[in-house]
Amino acid sequence: MTLNFDAVGDVPALIAARVALSPDLIACHCRASTGVWEHVTWRQYGDDIARAARGFVACGLQPGESVAILAPPSYRWELAEKAVFAAGGVVTGLDHLSSKAQKSKYIAKLAPAVLVVEAASELADLEADVLARLKRIVVLNAESVEEGLAWPQLMAAGAVDQPLPALSPEATATIVFTSGSSGEPKAVPYSQKQLVLATKSILAAFGPADERDVTLCWLPLSNLLQRVMNLCAVGAGAQIFFAPDPRRVMKEIAEVRPSVLIGVPRFYEKVSERAEAAIAELGAVKQGLLRQAMAASQASFAKQADGTSLSTIERGRTALADRFVLRGLRQRLFGDRIRLLITGSAATPQPVTRFFTGIGLPLVEAYAMTENIVPMTVSRNLNRGQGCVGRPLPENEIRIDETGEIFVRGPGVFAGYVGDAESTQRFTEDGFFRTGDAGRFDESGCLYLTGRKSDLIKTSTGRRIPPTPIEAELRAAALVQDAIVVGNGRKCLTAVLALDPDAVNGTPPGELLKQLSYHVQQTNQARASYERIAGCVVLHGGFSVGQGHLTTNLKPRRGNIEEAVAHPLEQLYRAINENEPQDGGVQRVDDIAFAEAS
Repeated sequence: MTLNFDAVGDVPALIAARVALSPDLIACHCRASTGVWEHVTWRQYGDDIARAARGFVACGLQPGESVAILAPPSYRWELAEKAVFAAGGVVTGLDHLSSKAQKSKYIAKLAPAVLVVEAASELADLEADVLARLKRIVVLNAESVEEGLAWPQLMAAGAVDQPLPALSPEATATIVFTSGSSGEPKAVPYSQKQLVLATKSILAAFGPADERDVTLCWLPLSNLLQRVMNLCAVGAGAQIFFAPDPRRVMKEIAEVRPSVLIGVPRFYEKVSERAEAAIAELGAVKQGLLRQAMAASQASFAKQADGTSLSTIERGRTALADRFVLRGLRQRLFGDRIRLLITGSAATPQPVTRFFTGIGLPLVEAYAMTENIVPMTVSRNLNRGQGCVGRPLPENEIRIDETGEIFVRGPGVFAGYVGDAESTQRFTEDGFFRTGDAGRFDESGCLYLTGRKSDLIKTSTGRRIPPTPIEAELRAAALVQDAIVVGNGRKCLTAVLALDPDAVNGTPPGELLKQLSYHVQQTNQARASYERIAGCVVLHGGFSVGQGHLTTNLKPRRGNIEEAVAHPLEQLYRAINENEPQDGGVQRVDDIAFAEAS
Protein backbone atom coordinates (compact mmCIF):
# COMPACT_ATOMS: atom_id res chain seq x y z
CA MET A 1 0.00 0.00 0.00
CA THR A 2 2.06 2.91 -1.32
CA LEU A 3 0.75 6.15 0.11
CA ASN A 4 -0.18 9.38 -1.62
CA PHE A 5 3.01 11.45 -1.80
CA ASP A 6 1.18 14.51 -3.04
CA ALA A 7 -0.43 14.87 0.40
CA VAL A 8 2.85 15.00 2.39
CA GLY A 9 5.53 17.69 2.45
CA ASP A 10 7.94 16.44 5.11
CA VAL A 11 9.23 13.19 6.61
CA PRO A 12 7.13 13.28 9.82
CA ALA A 13 4.01 13.69 7.65
CA LEU A 14 5.18 10.73 5.53
CA ILE A 15 5.50 8.60 8.67
CA ALA A 16 2.12 9.74 9.99
CA ALA A 17 0.49 8.79 6.67
CA ARG A 18 2.07 5.32 6.81
CA VAL A 19 0.96 4.74 10.41
CA ALA A 20 -2.60 5.76 9.50
CA LEU A 21 -2.62 3.50 6.45
CA SER A 22 -1.25 0.27 7.97
CA PRO A 23 -0.92 0.64 11.78
CA ASP A 24 -0.89 -3.07 12.62
CA LEU A 25 1.42 -4.33 9.88
CA ILE A 26 5.06 -5.07 10.70
CA ALA A 27 7.46 -2.17 10.13
CA CYS A 28 10.87 -3.18 11.49
CA HIS A 29 12.80 -6.14 12.85
CA CYS A 30 15.81 -5.96 15.16
CA ARG A 31 17.75 -8.79 16.79
CA ALA A 32 17.30 -9.14 20.53
CA SER A 33 20.18 -10.03 22.87
CA THR A 34 18.92 -13.63 22.72
CA GLY A 35 19.53 -13.66 18.98
CA VAL A 36 15.83 -13.78 18.12
CA TRP A 37 14.33 -11.26 15.69
CA GLU A 38 11.79 -8.99 17.38
CA HIS A 39 9.34 -6.97 15.32
CA VAL A 40 7.66 -3.59 15.67
CA THR A 41 4.40 -2.52 14.02
CA TRP A 42 3.96 0.77 12.20
CA ARG A 43 1.86 2.07 15.09
CA GLN A 44 4.65 1.30 17.58
CA TYR A 45 7.21 2.76 15.17
CA GLY A 46 5.27 6.03 15.04
CA ASP A 47 4.77 6.10 18.83
CA ASP A 48 8.48 5.44 19.47
CA ILE A 49 9.50 8.26 17.12
CA ALA A 50 7.08 10.73 18.74
CA ARG A 51 8.32 9.86 22.21
CA ALA A 52 11.99 10.12 21.20
CA ALA A 53 11.27 13.48 19.51
CA ARG A 54 9.75 14.83 22.73
CA GLY A 55 12.80 13.48 24.55
CA PHE A 56 15.16 15.45 22.28
CA VAL A 57 13.08 18.61 22.78
CA ALA A 58 13.00 18.09 26.56
CA CYS A 59 16.79 17.77 26.54
CA GLY A 60 17.22 21.14 24.85
CA LEU A 61 17.36 20.44 21.11
CA GLN A 62 16.24 23.55 19.24
CA PRO A 63 14.78 23.66 15.70
CA GLY A 64 17.57 23.97 13.15
CA GLU A 65 20.26 22.56 15.47
CA SER A 66 22.43 19.75 14.15
CA VAL A 67 22.57 16.18 15.48
CA ALA A 68 25.37 13.81 14.43
CA ILE A 69 24.74 10.06 14.67
CA LEU A 70 27.84 7.88 14.89
CA ALA A 71 26.69 4.26 15.16
CA PRO A 72 26.08 1.10 13.10
CA PRO A 73 22.62 0.50 11.61
CA SER A 74 19.95 -0.31 14.20
CA TYR A 75 16.31 0.33 15.03
CA ARG A 76 17.40 2.99 17.53
CA TRP A 77 19.47 4.73 14.83
CA GLU A 78 16.33 4.81 12.72
CA LEU A 79 14.28 6.21 15.60
CA ALA A 80 16.90 8.83 16.44
CA GLU A 81 16.99 10.15 12.88
CA LYS A 82 13.21 10.34 12.48
CA ALA A 83 12.80 11.81 15.97
CA VAL A 84 15.27 14.60 15.25
CA PHE A 85 13.34 15.37 12.06
CA ALA A 86 10.11 15.58 14.09
CA ALA A 87 11.84 17.86 16.63
CA GLY A 88 12.93 20.22 13.85
CA GLY A 89 16.61 19.25 14.02
CA VAL A 90 19.10 18.46 11.26
CA VAL A 91 20.62 14.95 11.03
CA THR A 92 24.05 13.95 9.80
CA GLY A 93 25.02 10.28 9.70
CA LEU A 94 28.72 9.62 10.30
CA ASP A 95 30.52 6.40 9.44
CA HIS A 96 31.26 4.46 12.62
CA LEU A 97 33.96 2.51 10.71
CA SER A 98 36.02 5.59 9.87
CA SER A 99 39.32 6.34 11.59
CA LYS A 100 39.69 8.21 14.87
CA ALA A 101 41.07 11.28 13.08
CA GLN A 102 38.25 11.23 10.51
CA LYS A 103 35.56 11.08 13.20
CA SER A 104 36.96 14.10 15.04
CA LYS A 105 37.43 16.02 11.78
CA TYR A 106 33.85 15.49 10.63
CA ILE A 107 32.34 16.35 14.03
CA ALA A 108 34.52 19.46 14.35
CA LYS A 109 33.47 20.56 10.85
CA LEU A 110 29.78 19.93 11.55
CA ALA A 111 29.77 21.41 15.09
CA PRO A 112 26.61 19.52 16.16
CA ALA A 113 24.58 20.41 19.24
CA VAL A 114 24.00 16.72 19.98
CA LEU A 115 26.10 13.64 19.30
CA VAL A 116 24.45 10.21 19.25
CA VAL A 117 26.76 7.20 19.62
CA GLU A 118 26.23 3.46 19.97
CA ALA A 119 28.34 3.07 23.12
CA ALA A 120 30.13 5.41 25.52
CA SER A 121 33.44 3.80 24.51
CA GLU A 122 33.10 5.58 21.12
CA LEU A 123 33.80 8.87 22.90
CA ALA A 124 37.40 7.81 23.57
CA ASP A 125 38.06 8.20 19.84
CA LEU A 126 37.14 11.90 19.86
CA GLU A 127 39.27 14.90 20.74
CA ALA A 128 38.49 16.59 24.09
CA ASP A 129 37.87 19.99 22.51
CA VAL A 130 35.37 18.41 20.09
CA LEU A 131 33.45 16.83 22.98
CA ALA A 132 33.53 20.06 24.99
CA ARG A 133 31.54 21.91 22.32
CA LEU A 134 28.61 19.45 22.41
CA LYS A 135 25.40 20.42 24.16
CA ARG A 136 24.36 16.82 24.77
CA ILE A 137 25.56 13.22 24.19
CA VAL A 138 23.07 10.37 23.71
CA VAL A 139 24.19 6.73 23.97
CA LEU A 140 21.99 4.23 22.12
CA ASN A 141 23.19 0.92 23.54
CA ALA A 142 23.21 1.60 27.29
CA GLU A 143 20.81 1.69 30.22
CA SER A 144 22.64 4.54 31.92
CA VAL A 145 25.82 6.58 31.41
CA GLU A 146 27.93 8.91 33.55
CA GLU A 147 27.98 11.67 30.95
CA GLY A 148 25.03 12.43 28.72
CA LEU A 149 21.86 10.37 28.34
CA ALA A 150 21.31 6.69 27.68
CA TRP A 151 18.53 5.94 25.19
CA PRO A 152 16.05 4.75 27.87
CA GLN A 153 16.60 8.03 29.72
CA LEU A 154 15.88 10.00 26.55
CA MET A 155 12.68 8.02 26.01
CA ALA A 156 11.69 8.60 29.63
CA ALA A 157 12.16 12.35 29.13
CA GLY A 158 9.76 12.08 26.20
CA ALA A 159 7.01 10.40 28.24
CA VAL A 160 5.61 13.82 29.14
CA ASP A 161 3.25 14.93 26.41
CA GLN A 162 4.27 18.24 24.83
CA PRO A 163 3.80 19.79 21.39
CA LEU A 164 6.47 19.39 18.75
CA PRO A 165 7.52 22.34 16.59
CA ALA A 166 5.77 22.96 13.29
CA LEU A 167 7.89 22.04 10.26
CA SER A 168 8.38 23.79 6.97
CA PRO A 169 8.92 21.56 3.90
CA GLU A 170 11.77 23.92 3.00
CA ALA A 171 13.56 23.46 6.35
CA THR A 172 16.93 21.68 6.24
CA ALA A 173 16.47 18.06 7.31
CA THR A 174 19.89 16.55 6.77
CA ILE A 175 23.48 17.41 5.94
CA VAL A 176 25.50 14.89 3.97
CA PHE A 177 29.24 14.99 3.38
CA THR A 178 30.69 14.41 -0.08
CA SER A 179 33.04 11.47 -0.36
CA GLY A 180 36.14 13.64 -0.60
CA SER A 181 37.59 11.45 -3.34
CA SER A 182 39.05 14.54 -5.04
CA GLY A 183 39.59 16.85 -2.08
CA GLU A 184 38.24 17.79 1.34
CA PRO A 185 34.68 16.51 2.03
CA LYS A 186 32.03 19.22 1.69
CA ALA A 187 28.71 19.53 3.51
CA VAL A 188 25.56 19.22 1.38
CA PRO A 189 22.19 20.25 2.90
CA TYR A 190 18.82 18.80 1.90
CA SER A 191 15.33 19.91 2.91
CA GLN A 192 12.41 17.89 4.24
CA LYS A 193 10.69 18.31 0.87
CA GLN A 194 13.73 16.94 -0.99
CA LEU A 195 13.83 13.81 1.17
CA VAL A 196 10.18 13.14 0.33
CA LEU A 197 10.89 13.82 -3.35
CA ALA A 198 13.76 11.32 -3.36
CA THR A 199 11.55 8.68 -1.76
CA LYS A 200 8.81 9.21 -4.31
CA SER A 201 11.15 9.21 -7.32
CA ILE A 202 13.07 6.08 -6.26
CA LEU A 203 9.90 4.08 -5.64
CA ALA A 204 8.65 5.12 -9.08
CA ALA A 205 11.98 4.30 -10.77
CA PHE A 206 12.60 0.92 -9.14
CA GLY A 207 9.07 -0.35 -9.61
CA PRO A 208 6.08 -1.01 -7.35
CA ALA A 209 6.70 -2.09 -3.76
CA ASP A 210 4.33 -2.91 -0.92
CA GLU A 211 4.00 -4.48 2.53
CA ARG A 212 5.05 -7.88 1.18
CA ASP A 213 8.54 -6.57 0.48
CA VAL A 214 11.40 -7.17 2.88
CA THR A 215 14.65 -5.21 2.86
CA LEU A 216 17.90 -5.41 4.81
CA CYS A 217 19.48 -2.25 6.25
CA TRP A 218 23.17 -3.11 6.49
CA LEU A 219 25.20 -0.34 4.81
CA PRO A 220 26.57 2.39 7.13
CA LEU A 221 23.86 4.99 7.64
CA SER A 222 26.31 7.70 6.68
CA ASN A 223 25.32 6.39 3.24
CA LEU A 224 22.45 8.58 2.00
CA LEU A 225 21.15 5.88 -0.37
CA GLN A 226 20.63 3.47 2.54
CA ARG A 227 18.77 6.12 4.53
CA VAL A 228 16.55 7.03 1.57
CA MET A 229 15.89 3.34 0.95
CA ASN A 230 14.64 3.11 4.55
CA LEU A 231 12.31 6.01 3.73
CA CYS A 232 11.18 4.07 0.66
CA ALA A 233 10.22 1.22 3.00
CA VAL A 234 8.09 3.71 4.93
CA GLY A 235 6.50 4.91 1.70
CA ALA A 236 5.72 1.39 0.50
CA GLY A 237 4.97 -0.19 3.88
CA ALA A 238 7.81 -2.69 3.43
CA GLN A 239 9.57 -4.39 6.35
CA ILE A 240 13.10 -3.35 7.38
CA PHE A 241 15.54 -5.75 9.05
CA PHE A 242 18.49 -4.03 10.73
CA ALA A 243 21.88 -5.76 10.44
CA PRO A 244 24.66 -3.84 12.24
CA ASP A 245 27.65 -6.00 11.24
CA PRO A 246 28.53 -5.94 7.50
CA ARG A 247 30.83 -8.92 7.99
CA ARG A 248 27.75 -11.06 8.66
CA VAL A 249 25.71 -9.77 5.76
CA MET A 250 25.55 -13.06 3.80
CA LYS A 251 24.42 -14.92 6.94
CA GLU A 252 21.80 -12.25 7.56
CA ILE A 253 20.61 -12.51 3.95
CA ALA A 254 20.21 -16.28 4.30
CA GLU A 255 18.10 -15.76 7.42
CA VAL A 256 16.10 -12.68 6.40
CA ARG A 257 15.51 -13.68 2.76
CA PRO A 258 15.05 -10.10 1.51
CA SER A 259 13.00 -9.30 -1.57
CA VAL A 260 14.91 -6.05 -2.16
CA LEU A 261 18.63 -5.63 -1.43
CA ILE A 262 21.05 -2.76 -1.92
CA GLY A 263 24.82 -2.95 -1.95
CA VAL A 264 27.91 -1.31 -3.40
CA PRO A 265 29.37 -2.84 -6.60
CA ARG A 266 32.21 -4.49 -4.68
CA PHE A 267 29.68 -6.46 -2.60
CA TYR A 268 28.04 -7.88 -5.72
CA GLU A 269 31.47 -8.50 -7.20
CA LYS A 270 32.38 -10.68 -4.22
CA VAL A 271 29.06 -12.55 -4.43
CA SER A 272 29.60 -13.28 -8.12
CA GLU A 273 33.23 -14.34 -7.58
CA ARG A 274 32.29 -16.83 -4.87
CA ALA A 275 29.42 -18.18 -6.94
CA GLU A 276 31.67 -18.56 -9.99
CA ALA A 277 34.24 -20.38 -7.86
CA ALA A 278 31.53 -22.78 -6.63
CA ILE A 279 30.29 -23.33 -10.20
CA ALA A 280 33.85 -24.19 -11.29
CA GLU A 281 33.89 -26.99 -8.71
CA LEU A 282 30.83 -28.69 -10.22
CA GLY A 283 31.08 -31.74 -12.40
CA ALA A 284 31.25 -31.30 -16.15
CA VAL A 285 27.58 -32.18 -16.78
CA LYS A 286 26.13 -29.91 -14.06
CA GLN A 287 28.45 -27.08 -14.95
CA GLY A 288 27.56 -27.38 -18.62
CA LEU A 289 23.82 -27.25 -17.88
CA LEU A 290 24.28 -24.21 -15.67
CA ARG A 291 26.40 -22.38 -18.24
CA GLN A 292 23.82 -23.08 -20.95
CA ALA A 293 21.03 -21.78 -18.69
CA MET A 294 23.01 -18.63 -17.91
CA ALA A 295 23.74 -18.07 -21.59
CA ALA A 296 20.02 -18.38 -22.39
CA SER A 297 19.18 -15.86 -19.68
CA GLN A 298 21.83 -13.40 -20.88
CA ALA A 299 20.58 -13.69 -24.47
CA SER A 300 17.02 -13.08 -23.30
CA PHE A 301 17.94 -9.90 -21.43
CA ALA A 302 20.09 -8.70 -24.34
CA LYS A 303 17.10 -8.98 -26.68
CA GLN A 304 14.90 -7.14 -24.18
CA ALA A 305 17.46 -4.34 -24.08
CA ASP A 306 17.32 -4.07 -27.87
CA GLY A 307 13.52 -4.09 -27.88
CA THR A 308 13.45 -7.41 -29.74
CA SER A 309 10.70 -9.94 -29.01
CA LEU A 310 11.68 -13.47 -28.07
CA SER A 311 10.46 -16.30 -30.25
CA THR A 312 8.22 -18.98 -28.77
CA ILE A 313 11.16 -21.39 -28.68
CA GLU A 314 13.40 -18.83 -26.96
CA ARG A 315 10.75 -18.02 -24.36
CA GLY A 316 10.26 -21.69 -23.62
CA ARG A 317 13.99 -22.39 -23.38
CA THR A 318 14.51 -19.40 -21.06
CA ALA A 319 11.56 -20.37 -18.85
CA LEU A 320 12.78 -23.97 -18.49
CA ALA A 321 16.33 -22.83 -17.73
CA ASP A 322 15.01 -20.45 -15.10
CA ARG A 323 12.66 -22.92 -13.44
CA PHE A 324 14.94 -25.93 -13.26
CA VAL A 325 18.42 -24.40 -12.99
CA LEU A 326 18.66 -20.67 -12.24
CA ARG A 327 15.95 -20.35 -9.59
CA GLY A 328 17.84 -22.71 -7.29
CA LEU A 329 21.08 -20.74 -7.70
CA ARG A 330 19.32 -17.44 -6.94
CA GLN A 331 17.76 -18.94 -3.83
CA ARG A 332 21.10 -20.25 -2.57
CA LEU A 333 22.59 -16.77 -2.94
CA PHE A 334 19.76 -14.53 -1.72
CA GLY A 335 16.81 -16.64 -0.57
CA ASP A 336 13.47 -17.40 -2.18
CA ARG A 337 11.99 -13.88 -2.06
CA ILE A 338 14.62 -11.88 -3.90
CA ARG A 339 13.28 -9.84 -6.82
CA LEU A 340 15.38 -6.68 -6.92
CA LEU A 341 19.10 -5.95 -6.49
CA ILE A 342 20.12 -2.28 -6.38
CA THR A 343 23.60 -0.83 -6.58
CA GLY A 344 25.29 2.53 -6.98
CA SER A 345 28.20 4.75 -5.79
CA ALA A 346 30.58 3.43 -8.48
CA ALA A 347 30.54 1.70 -11.85
CA THR A 348 29.74 -2.02 -11.81
CA PRO A 349 32.27 -4.17 -13.71
CA GLN A 350 30.81 -5.84 -16.80
CA PRO A 351 31.63 -9.42 -15.68
CA VAL A 352 29.48 -8.78 -12.59
CA THR A 353 26.65 -7.41 -14.73
CA ARG A 354 26.84 -10.46 -17.00
CA PHE A 355 26.78 -12.84 -14.05
CA PHE A 356 23.58 -11.40 -12.58
CA THR A 357 21.76 -11.22 -15.91
CA GLY A 358 22.95 -14.81 -16.34
CA ILE A 359 21.17 -15.95 -13.19
CA GLY A 360 18.02 -14.03 -14.14
CA LEU A 361 18.44 -11.21 -11.64
CA PRO A 362 19.85 -8.11 -13.36
CA LEU A 363 21.27 -5.39 -11.15
CA VAL A 364 19.43 -2.10 -11.08
CA GLU A 365 22.18 0.52 -11.03
CA ALA A 366 21.58 4.07 -9.88
CA TYR A 367 23.95 6.74 -11.13
CA ALA A 368 23.82 9.18 -8.24
CA MET A 369 25.92 11.86 -6.63
CA THR A 370 25.91 13.51 -3.23
CA GLU A 371 24.87 16.86 -4.69
CA ASN A 372 21.61 15.49 -6.11
CA ILE A 373 19.33 13.58 -3.74
CA VAL A 374 17.42 12.12 -6.71
CA PRO A 375 19.41 9.51 -8.67
CA MET A 376 20.47 10.97 -12.00
CA THR A 377 19.64 7.86 -13.99
CA VAL A 378 18.60 4.26 -13.38
CA SER A 379 19.80 1.34 -15.48
CA ARG A 380 18.80 -2.31 -15.38
CA ASN A 381 22.19 -3.22 -16.87
CA LEU A 382 20.76 -5.21 -19.75
CA ASN A 383 24.06 -5.69 -21.58
CA ARG A 384 24.24 -2.21 -23.10
CA GLY A 385 27.97 -2.06 -22.59
CA GLN A 386 30.52 -0.71 -20.15
CA GLY A 387 29.58 2.66 -18.68
CA CYS A 388 25.86 2.62 -19.52
CA VAL A 389 23.87 4.07 -16.59
CA GLY A 390 20.46 4.26 -18.25
CA ARG A 391 18.08 7.10 -18.98
CA PRO A 392 17.59 10.19 -16.80
CA LEU A 393 14.81 10.14 -14.22
CA PRO A 394 12.00 12.59 -15.00
CA GLU A 395 13.02 14.89 -12.12
CA ASN A 396 16.40 15.49 -13.77
CA GLU A 397 17.31 17.63 -16.76
CA ILE A 398 20.72 16.51 -18.01
CA ARG A 399 22.91 17.99 -20.70
CA ILE A 400 26.53 17.51 -21.79
CA ASP A 401 28.76 20.43 -22.70
CA GLU A 402 31.34 20.62 -25.47
CA THR A 403 34.07 19.19 -23.19
CA GLY A 404 31.98 16.12 -22.36
CA GLU A 405 31.08 17.19 -18.81
CA ILE A 406 27.64 16.22 -17.50
CA PHE A 407 25.42 19.02 -16.15
CA VAL A 408 22.18 18.46 -14.18
CA ARG A 409 19.28 20.64 -13.08
CA GLY A 410 16.22 19.66 -11.04
CA PRO A 411 14.38 19.87 -7.70
CA GLY A 412 16.66 17.28 -6.10
CA VAL A 413 19.86 19.23 -6.77
CA PHE A 414 21.36 20.98 -3.73
CA ALA A 415 21.63 24.78 -3.55
CA GLY A 416 25.27 25.00 -2.45
CA TYR A 417 27.76 23.61 0.08
CA VAL A 418 27.40 24.70 3.70
CA GLY A 419 29.82 27.52 4.52
CA ASP A 420 31.29 27.60 1.01
CA ALA A 421 30.43 30.78 -0.86
CA GLU A 422 32.52 29.67 -3.84
CA SER A 423 30.24 26.68 -4.48
CA THR A 424 28.09 28.93 -6.68
CA GLN A 425 30.86 28.55 -9.26
CA ARG A 426 29.80 24.92 -9.69
CA PHE A 427 26.52 26.17 -11.24
CA THR A 428 25.95 27.63 -14.68
CA GLU A 429 24.07 30.89 -15.09
CA ASP A 430 20.90 28.97 -15.97
CA GLY A 431 21.09 26.80 -12.85
CA PHE A 432 22.77 23.59 -14.03
CA PHE A 433 25.20 21.89 -11.62
CA ARG A 434 28.57 20.93 -13.06
CA THR A 435 28.96 17.31 -11.94
CA GLY A 436 32.61 16.84 -12.85
CA ASP A 437 31.64 13.55 -14.52
CA ALA A 438 32.28 13.01 -18.21
CA GLY A 439 29.80 11.18 -20.40
CA ARG A 440 27.83 10.85 -23.61
CA PHE A 441 24.31 9.97 -24.75
CA ASP A 442 23.63 7.26 -27.30
CA GLU A 443 20.97 7.47 -29.98
CA SER A 444 18.36 5.88 -27.67
CA GLY A 445 18.86 8.46 -24.92
CA CYS A 446 20.92 6.25 -22.60
CA LEU A 447 23.72 7.98 -20.72
CA TYR A 448 27.22 6.49 -20.71
CA LEU A 449 29.84 7.55 -18.16
CA THR A 450 33.37 7.83 -19.48
CA GLY A 451 35.04 8.88 -16.20
CA ARG A 452 35.62 11.90 -13.99
CA LYS A 453 36.99 14.99 -15.67
CA SER A 454 39.31 15.37 -12.68
CA ASP A 455 40.39 11.72 -13.02
CA LEU A 456 41.53 12.01 -16.63
CA ILE A 457 45.19 11.10 -16.79
CA LYS A 458 47.34 13.40 -18.92
CA THR A 459 50.59 11.68 -19.82
CA SER A 460 53.78 13.53 -20.71
CA THR A 461 53.04 12.70 -24.37
CA GLY A 462 49.89 14.87 -24.18
CA ARG A 463 47.39 11.99 -24.21
CA ARG A 464 44.28 12.32 -22.02
CA ILE A 465 43.19 8.88 -20.85
CA PRO A 466 40.10 7.96 -18.77
CA PRO A 467 41.29 5.41 -16.19
CA THR A 468 37.88 3.99 -15.19
CA PRO A 469 37.42 1.43 -18.02
CA ILE A 470 40.98 0.13 -17.58
CA GLU A 471 40.52 -0.18 -13.81
CA ALA A 472 37.27 -2.10 -14.30
CA GLU A 473 39.11 -4.67 -16.43
CA LEU A 474 41.99 -4.94 -13.96
CA ARG A 475 39.54 -5.55 -11.10
CA ALA A 476 37.99 -8.43 -13.04
CA ALA A 477 40.90 -10.70 -12.05
CA ALA A 478 40.10 -13.01 -9.14
CA LEU A 479 43.36 -12.04 -7.42
CA VAL A 480 42.67 -8.29 -7.61
CA GLN A 481 40.42 -6.66 -5.02
CA ASP A 482 40.85 -3.13 -6.35
CA ALA A 483 42.97 -1.14 -8.77
CA ILE A 484 43.82 2.41 -9.76
CA VAL A 485 45.69 3.55 -12.84
CA VAL A 486 48.56 6.05 -12.48
CA GLY A 487 50.34 8.13 -15.09
CA ASN A 488 49.84 11.90 -14.78
CA GLY A 489 52.94 13.58 -16.22
CA ARG A 490 54.54 10.21 -17.00
CA LYS A 491 55.30 8.74 -20.40
CA CYS A 492 53.28 5.58 -19.73
CA LEU A 493 50.59 4.16 -17.47
CA THR A 494 51.10 1.94 -14.46
CA ALA A 495 48.63 0.53 -11.95
CA VAL A 496 48.40 -0.03 -8.22
CA LEU A 497 46.86 -3.47 -7.65
CA ALA A 498 45.39 -4.20 -4.23
CA LEU A 499 45.23 -7.97 -3.90
CA ASP A 500 42.43 -10.00 -2.35
CA PRO A 501 43.99 -11.95 0.57
CA ASP A 502 41.41 -14.75 0.28
CA ALA A 503 42.06 -15.21 -3.43
CA VAL A 504 45.86 -15.12 -3.03
CA ASN A 505 45.67 -17.72 -0.22
CA GLY A 506 49.28 -18.87 -0.14
CA THR A 507 49.99 -18.63 -3.88
CA PRO A 508 53.80 -18.72 -4.35
CA PRO A 509 55.22 -15.25 -5.22
CA GLY A 510 56.49 -16.33 -8.63
CA GLU A 511 53.17 -17.88 -9.62
CA LEU A 512 51.31 -14.84 -8.26
CA LEU A 513 53.26 -12.41 -10.46
CA LYS A 514 52.87 -14.74 -13.43
CA GLN A 515 49.07 -14.74 -13.05
CA LEU A 516 48.97 -10.97 -12.58
CA SER A 517 51.20 -10.46 -15.63
CA TYR A 518 48.92 -12.62 -17.77
CA HIS A 519 45.86 -10.65 -16.68
CA VAL A 520 47.52 -7.27 -17.31
CA GLN A 521 48.55 -8.43 -20.78
CA GLN A 522 44.97 -9.53 -21.49
CA THR A 523 43.78 -6.07 -20.39
CA ASN A 524 46.38 -4.43 -22.63
CA GLN A 525 45.60 -6.54 -25.67
CA ALA A 526 42.60 -4.61 -26.98
CA ARG A 527 43.95 -1.17 -26.06
CA ALA A 528 45.94 1.46 -27.89
CA SER A 529 49.64 1.51 -27.08
CA TYR A 530 49.33 4.66 -24.95
CA GLU A 531 46.53 3.05 -22.87
CA ARG A 532 48.53 -0.05 -21.93
CA ILE A 533 49.83 -0.76 -18.45
CA ALA A 534 53.61 -0.99 -18.39
CA GLY A 535 53.99 -2.02 -14.76
CA CYS A 536 52.22 -2.51 -11.44
CA VAL A 537 52.76 -1.79 -7.77
CA VAL A 538 51.37 -4.76 -5.85
CA LEU A 539 49.73 -3.95 -2.53
CA HIS A 540 48.99 -6.93 -0.31
CA GLY A 541 45.86 -6.59 1.83
CA GLY A 542 43.79 -4.22 -0.25
CA PHE A 543 42.72 -0.59 0.02
CA SER A 544 40.96 0.50 3.20
CA VAL A 545 38.85 3.33 4.56
CA GLY A 546 40.84 3.46 7.81
CA GLN A 547 44.15 4.09 6.04
CA GLY A 548 42.61 6.80 3.88
CA HIS A 549 42.75 4.81 0.62
CA LEU A 550 38.96 4.85 0.19
CA THR A 551 36.10 7.18 0.98
CA THR A 552 33.29 5.92 3.22
CA ASN A 553 31.41 5.10 -0.03
CA LEU A 554 34.41 2.96 -1.05
CA LYS A 555 35.56 5.27 -3.83
CA PRO A 556 39.36 5.45 -4.24
CA ARG A 557 41.22 8.51 -2.99
CA ARG A 558 43.72 8.48 -5.82
CA GLY A 559 46.08 11.04 -4.37
CA ASN A 560 46.24 9.25 -1.02
CA ILE A 561 46.91 5.89 -2.67
CA GLU A 562 49.67 7.29 -4.87
CA GLU A 563 51.24 8.94 -1.83
CA ALA A 564 51.08 5.69 0.16
CA VAL A 565 53.02 3.81 -2.54
CA ALA A 566 55.23 6.70 -3.65
CA HIS A 567 58.55 4.89 -3.08
CA PRO A 568 57.81 1.63 -4.93
CA LEU A 569 56.04 3.65 -7.64
CA GLU A 570 59.20 5.71 -8.24
CA GLN A 571 61.27 2.51 -8.34
CA LEU A 572 58.83 1.06 -10.86
CA TYR A 573 59.00 4.06 -13.19
CA ARG A 574 62.77 4.21 -12.92
CA ALA A 575 63.01 0.57 -13.96
CA ILE A 576 60.56 1.10 -16.82
CA ASN A 577 62.29 4.26 -18.07
CA GLU A 578 65.74 2.71 -17.90
CA ASN A 579 64.43 -0.60 -19.27
CA GLU A 580 66.41 -2.54 -16.70
CA PRO A 581 65.30 -6.02 -15.61
CA GLN A 582 65.65 -5.12 -11.93
CA ASP A 583 65.83 -1.89 -9.97
CA GLY A 584 65.39 -1.76 -6.22
CA GLY A 585 63.37 -4.97 -6.15
CA VAL A 586 61.42 -4.39 -9.37
CA GLN A 587 60.86 -7.63 -11.30
CA ARG A 588 59.77 -8.22 -14.88
CA VAL A 589 57.46 -11.06 -15.79
CA ASP A 590 56.70 -11.42 -19.49
CA ASP A 591 57.64 -7.76 -20.03
CA ILE A 592 55.36 -6.39 -17.28
CA ALA A 593 57.29 -4.74 -14.43
CA PHE A 594 56.24 -5.32 -10.82
CA ALA A 595 57.18 -3.57 -7.58
CA GLU A 596 55.77 -4.52 -4.18
CA ALA A 597 54.52 -2.11 -1.54
CA SER A 598 55.18 -2.93 2.08
